[in-house]
Amino acid sequence: MGAASGGGHVEVNAVIGLRLSKNKFKLPPERLFSDRRLSALISGNVSLSDHQIVPTPSLGIPPHPMSSALTYLTQERESSDDGRAGMQKRRIWSLLQIMKDFEVWALTRLLDFIDRSRQHIHLLMIDDGKKRDEYVSGEYLKTFDIEAIIFMAHSIAMEIKLQSTFDRVWSNGPFAMAVKVGITYSDLHNQLTTLRECIEFDLEKRHFVFVEPDKDKLYRSTKDDWEPIWKNFPSVFYDSQQAVNSYALELNTACVFHSMRVTEIGLRALARRMKIKFPKRKQLEWQEWQHIITEMTKHADSIAASWKAGRKKDEILEFYRGAIGEFSGFKDAYRNAVMHMREKSIYNEYEARGVLTRVHDFMNRLTKRIDEKGKAIAKEKHP
Repeated sequence: MGAASGGGHVEVNAVIGLRLSKNKFKLPPERLFSDRRLSALISGNVSLSDHQIVPTPSLGIPPHPMSSALTYLTQERESSDDGRAGMQKRRIWSLLQIMKDFEVWALTRLLDFIDRSRQHIHLLMIDDGKKRDEYVSGEYLKTFDIEAIIFMAHSIAMEIKLQSTFDRVWSNGPFAMAVKVGITYSDLHNQLTTLRECIEFDLEKRHFVFVEPDKDKLYRSTKDDWEPIWKNFPSVFYDSQQAVNSYALELNTACVFHSMRVTEIGLRALARRMKIKFPKRKQLEWQEWQHIITEMTKHADSIAASWKAGRKKDEILEFYRGAIGEFSGFKDAYRNAVMHMREKSIYNEYEARGVLTRVHDFMNRLTKRIDEKGKAIAKEKHP
């Protein structure tokens, strides 16, 4: 089997597994497999004997790992030697990135090699019943590409942590050892079958969340949508991102929860802007919403009673009373319920999207007037 690198692609014979076809195909090198040693093995320039791989018998995976729908949305991996970006915590990936990071192209090729070799061995045993108990010669092991299968399975298992698969093919694993000491056709067929079952078993423990296109669009626009708000309210960065992420992942009540934490930053900012005073030893951050809203309402009423009529007064009261009304609405409709498990405390996706949109629009209006320290953005001055 020859390999050529013309045009930035690796060309290989499509006969790995059975060598029954002369058709050729081209794949980008990274789709063939990320490990250059495997490419060399496939091209016939190196054999397993050239690499004495003696891995540790554990990949750091618990014997019975707990599966989670967010397993690989929250697990971090180091960047690989070839410079690929590693998997990041709390990141929603594209399907293409998942396929790259989990070696999907290599996995499909490996499974195809296994299936073709099993089929070929099965047909040989049907044609000649005595074959079952005969030992497979070195020549036939090459014909079935057993070394390539073991090497690929080992490399992929190491790369994406497939523990059961790894246990079969590491240097002292049952499959690798059986090939070293001698293996019958029947046992080889069984080993290939078991290896495939182990791969499937391991893959069943890798769970991902599908994000609907509309929600993905909202997720990908988070920075554009929220950056103007983050500029004046940097403290809402975390919770605004979590609110959007929660909505995208169908964690709707969590979306409402984080949205209310965003509005609380806005509530404190407006209280600072209005210079609301509280008793000593009771800082603003420890005040209850209702107490803050009550004091802000008193301040707005004082302006209404003491200021002379005019555009400035109308603009200030419109801003203050409008914001106070929004905060009162958030408190009564969502904040109390989601924080204290009162009455309506579980939300569906439509309610969550409504709250997220309402909070974003409100904070967008607020950030055009004040920042989170209470400093005015607009030209009018506080009385």
